[in-house]
This record gives sequence, C-alpha cells and structure tokens, in this order.
Amino acid sequence: MAYLSWAIILLAGLTCTNALGKRISLLERPSTVQVEFRIYNGWSQQCMGNVITSYVMLSAATCFENASYDYRRIRAGTEVRGTGGWVFEINSIRDHPTFGVNSYGADLALIRVQSYFPPGPLITPVAIAYQGHHLIPQQTVDLVGWGSTAEGNLLSNNYLYSLNLVVRSYSDCQRLHGSRVITSNMLCVGLSTYGGRDWDQRDAGAPLFYGNALVGIVSFGVPHGQDASPIVATSIGSYSDWIRLYASGWEIKPDVNLKFGNVVGTFKPVGPDYRQLLFKRLDYLCNKPKKNKIDIALLLLQLQKDKVAFMLCKEFFYMVYRGGAPVEPDLMEDI
Repeated sequence: MAYLSWAIILLAGLTCTNALGKRISLLERPSTVQVEFRIYNGWSQQCMGNVITSYVMLSAATCFENASYDYRRIRAGTEVRGTGGWVFEINSIRDHPTFGVNSYGADLALIRVQSYFPPGPLITPVAIAYQGHHLIPQQTVDLVGWGSTAEGNLLSNNYLYSLNLVVRSYSDCQRLHGSRVITSNMLCVGLSTYGGRDWDQRDAGAPLFYGNALVGIVSFGVPHGQDASPIVATSIGSYSDWIRLYASGWEIKPDVNLKFGNVVGTFKPVGPDYRQLLFKRLDYLCNKPKKNKIDIALLLLQLQKDKVAFMLCKEFFYMVYRGGAPVEPDLMEDI
C-alpha cells in the first residue's frame, strides 16, 4: 500500500506541467535557509527562514509550534534542498507574544542557532522592512522557496526558485479565505493572472522580498486550489521593532568582568540577556559573608542548561572553588 501511495505522488509530480517561476542561485537571495524536521531517523526540509543577524534567523512560528529543539534544525548556504551547506542546531526559539491570539496573526518566530552563521556570499543577513512599512495592492513582490512551482504538484523542488506575485487587497483576501481572519498585519499575494496562488506547506516561513528588503514571511494558504486564493504572509512592517529588539539581544555581547571570591575573570557572554543576570547573581552569592552553596549550585545548573554555555560553566566551577565559595568537589561532581 505504501508503494502504491508513493507511486501516485510521483505520477502527480511528473505529469504536472504548469510550472511557474524560475530557478535562481542562492547568490541572489543568500539570506534564505531551510528548516528541516526530524522524521524518524532522517531529516526533511519542511519550512523556511531568513538569516537576519550573525546568530538569528526569522521564520514562521507555526514551523516550531509544540516542537522540541531536537526535532528542528537549520540548513544554510545551499540552494539544493536537503543537502550541502552548513547545518545548525537550535539554541533558542522566541515566538511573537501575540502569536495564536488571532488565528494565524503574528506568525513569527526568532530562532537563535548554537554557532554563528559564517558570513560570505552564500550566507548574508537580509535587511527587513522598517516599522509601519506596508505595501499596497498591485505592487510586485518576489516569493523565494523550495516549494512546488507547479499548480497541483505534490513534490517540492530540489532547487531554489523565485516567483513574482502581486499584492492583493485585504477585502479580496478576506472574501477568498472565508472564515479566516485577515488583518492589516498580514500581506496577501497572488498571481497577476489568477489573483491567487496555491500554497505549499513546505513554503511556510518563506520570504517575500520587495526589492532587496524582506517584507513578508509566508504563513498560510490553500493547497491545490486552482490558484484561486492568495497566499497569506505576516507583514514584517508590523513587527520590525519587535524583531530588531529581540534579535539584537541575542547577539554576542561585549566582554564583561565578573568577580568570584578573590578571582576576577573576563568572559564573552553569548545568548539571551538573562544569562548576564545569572552571572551577576552568582557573583553576589559568592561574595556574601554567609555563602549558600545550594543557591550557587542552582544557578550553575541554570547556566549549564544552555549547551553554548557549557564550557563557560566549567570555568565557573573552577573559579568559584578557587575563590573560596563553599562549593565542594563532591558537590560539583554531583552537579
């Protein structure tokens, strides 16, 4: 039965000839990355994203909803689906706080990877639309992705494609999507001829470009709908300030000096700001006249939860012990 199902899918993909868009080089859109899902013992590209800083990419929150970090990873620096480039493990995920409040509204997630995206011609952060920037009907945008470029096709492309689409009005978009709520924080796009465009699940998180600026992140649409309904994206211009605020907070911070007992060390904190607060708290506990080794141990455990901070934690153990804080060797071994 499984062989028959796959045969039907392959037949559908091979017999569909209404291909749209054009194949492009990643050099044209080097911020574009693949979001791969773990499926049993393998990995498959199921969503997309865009690099916006040296450590952070932007995608659709629906791509990471209820998912463990171990079941998602990022592939960057390749225009071939599922192969080549660099693979990055996920360190942190931050959904927009209003995601899910209004159907698919605010379908955005910031993803911080564990190691930085190496800068170069195949991985380059993209500029995002400024706060309050919104396109008007009939303006043209560029959709980039590995999703199907043929109407009715069930297979994604192996190579990167782009497709020119036009912006549709909110009223037309609402009418064609029926019960789904369309807001001014969304961007509706479709073909200039039909007005709509079939949606491929694997294009979730795909970028919409206006010139060289990222103006939309694909959220939802209607699959196999004869190109009658527009694709709906999250409008970047409604959330630019939030994106910049939290993406910059995840960048490498300047060196900080921290004192543990009588020992002073210089560190490069990486990751969310909360870790710096933990550093300060640990410094405070180590310098109290009456030290509580349980409090210190708990803070060290919090820091060690982050894999990126693991090597730093080893230094903390050493410095706390050398600095006179009552964290005994047997306690460190238990930790």
